[in-house]
Amino acid sequence: MTEIHKVAILKSRLYRGGVAQVLGYMIESLNSKNIIPDILTLRSDLNTSDFKKLYGLDINFRIIIIGPDLKMPYEWHFLYFNLLCRGYASKYDLFINSNNTSFLSSRKVKTITYIHFPRKYRVLSDSASIHFPEIKQKSWKDYKMDPFYFCKWLYKFNH
Repeated sequence: MTEIHKVAILKSRLYRGGVAQVLGYMIESLNSKNIIPDILTLRSDLNTSDFKKLYGLDINFRIIIIGPDLKMPYEWHFLYFNLLCRGYASKYDLFINSNNTSFLSSRKVKTITYIHFPRKYRVLSDSASIHFPEIKQKSWKDYKMDPFYFCKWLYKFNH
């Protein structure tokens, strides 16, 4: 088995909340194995002292801003971020993708995908929402109103 030394956690925007707390516990576990992960992101509102103050976690990590945080529809933002992350694959032994989608993960690096909300299955479903299955998604012609449907065909290539 290949030893893991360099780990990157992928999170397009890192801010206070439940997702950050989960990431904090992941980092704590990595730190216990003497691994200090990098968080690849477009924007972070948190640093190591915030994790200690908010969640009682004394953890070590580095934040690496990998590109501009462009204003774009939510789904396109994920795709843009994942494309940028692919350029970092050769620098890491492991990606922990915490960005709600496994789309465009690189085959060049081992990847664990932690999904807080099943975006891929929402997009591939005929329903607009898992909470309201009776409401159908809009047509692909309405891509400005529903970019999820516009990206639907891209997810079909995901493994």
